[in-house]
This record gives sequence, structure tokens and C-alpha cells, in this order.
Amino acid sequence: MFSRAYFDLQRMIRTISILIMAIGRSRTLPLVVFAGFVFSACSLWGPSKIPLNDQPIKAQAPNWSALVLQASADANSNTALEVDIVFAATPEVKSMVEGLGAGKWFTVRDSMLRNLSTQLHVISLELVPGQTMKLGRGDYSQLNAIGVLVFANYSNPGDHKTALPLTQNSQLVLLDAKGFRVLTVPANSKY
Repeated sequence: MFSRAYFDLQRMIRTISILIMAIGRSRTLPLVVFAGFVFSACSLWGPSKIPLNDQPIKAQAPNWSALVLQASADANSNTALEVDIVFAATPEVKSMVEGLGAGKWFTVRDSMLRNLSTQLHVISLELVPGQTMKLGRGDYSQLNAIGVLVFANYSNPGDHKTALPLTQNSQLVLLDAKGFRVLTVPANSKY
């Protein structure tokens, strides 16, 4: 049995042949018409689902030597601060999580973890002002991800999220009074 695409291609070739005969002796116009039909035929089957390099995106464990969280003395207006490090294992889940601000994340976190238990993993921490917490490779080496995001549940409004690169260097999350930032720290630093 022939597929629908085969019959569509056959019909297109017949149409091109008729057009070429109708155009007559012109040599360049039939080539232009034929090229137009060929390129428009590509849209019959839709865009390719295969990445350009033919390699699917693969989740991997972060290769950080350490992940350090450091709360300043006045972090979160001098109150304890909940921080989630979110590991998204698929591009779809990563995109979904990236679309959330911190407030929304902390509201829907439990239901997302229930519904996406194999595709979403979280390390939840709480830091008090002035506290430093260091996570080593053993804390996250089994958590494969396409992307990692940090959410901080500040009392003041704001997005309070950022992505962490999956690099070899240490990551330093600095939690300040009203927001936070992430620094990539060279391997030879004290962290």
C-alpha cells in the first residue's frame, strides 16, 4: 500500500508536467516553477521533529564542584528564607517551570511534584539570615536535568528566580535583603 504522501507527490509531478508542456519552449521559467512546487511540497509534511544535529536533548546531572547558598545578615528583611533548587528533566517541564515566578512556584510546587514525579526534582532548603549552606556533588549528582532553576520565597513581591548553568564550576547563590543573584565561582576559590 502506498501512503497518502506518495499520491500527493504523484499528483504534484503530474501538475508540474502539465505546466511545463503549457509553458512551451521557455527553458528558465519551467525550472523556476518546478523549484517553487518542490519547496512548497515540503510544507505538506510539516516541519521536522528531529533536531538539526540529530541528537536528542539529554538530561544530565549538574557538574558543579559545589553549590553554595549564602544569606546576608539582612536576607529577606531579616527573616528565614525558603529556597528551592528545581531540576527539570525534560524541555517541556523546564519551559513550564521557567514560566512561573517564585510566588506561583511555591503555590503550585506540591501539585507539580505529584503530577511530574519522574520529571521534576526539588531540593528544598530554609536559610536564616547570616547562614551559609554548602551542597556537594552527592546532594545532586543523581538528579538529571535539562535545566536547573533557583526560586527564593521572599516576603517582598518579585520574580525571585534564576537559572543555574550546568557547568563544572561552583555556583554561589547570594541571598540579599530583597533579592538574590548567582555567581559562577572558579574552581580554585574557597567555595
